Amino acid sequence: IGQIAWRKGQDLFLEAASLLANRIADVHFVVVGARYSAKEESRRFEADLRARSAAPPLAGRTHFLGYRDDVPSILSDLNVLVVPSRQEPLSRVLLEGLALGVPSVATEVGGSSEILDGGNAGLLVPPDAPEIMAEAIFRLLNDECLRATLRQAGPRRAQEAFTPHAQVRAIHGL
Repeated sequence: IGQIAWRKGQDLFLEAASLLANRIADVHFVVVGARYSAKEESRRFEADLRARSAAPPLAGRTHFLGYRDDVPSILSDLNVLVVPSRQEPLSRVLLEGLALGVPSVATEVGGSSEILDGGNAGLLVPPDAPEIMAEAIFRLLNDECLRATLRQAGPRRAQEAFTPHAQVRAIHGL
């Protein structure tokens, strides 16, 4: 969920999705967001994503929803939120997913480790490692106990560290 751009890593997500599609017959993938850049490389990046998702094993199982203003509703319907960013100062969608208790897999870039409490509130994977990302997603999809643990840990972490009150308390502490 986010702007379609190289730095957001949707190509890495689709690579991981291809690996998962070959292992899990009924899995579907959702990409939410729009491309805002008119640069040729950005248009080409999006075209490549769409072409990749239209070919086997992703054909008919990958859904581009475009820009949406009902992200909380979409997040609530996900089994796993994947944030595959190559660059991400502080992922708003990861914070939103955390607050809603959506089990998450995120690349360990920018503020993702802080948001996920070093991996205690979600799974962290190295950037540019779609095979490891696929394994983490597979693990979450197949481990109901882990998903339940993360569903509880996420909102608790969001409340402890990312509410306005928690932020004021942290700044005051500095």
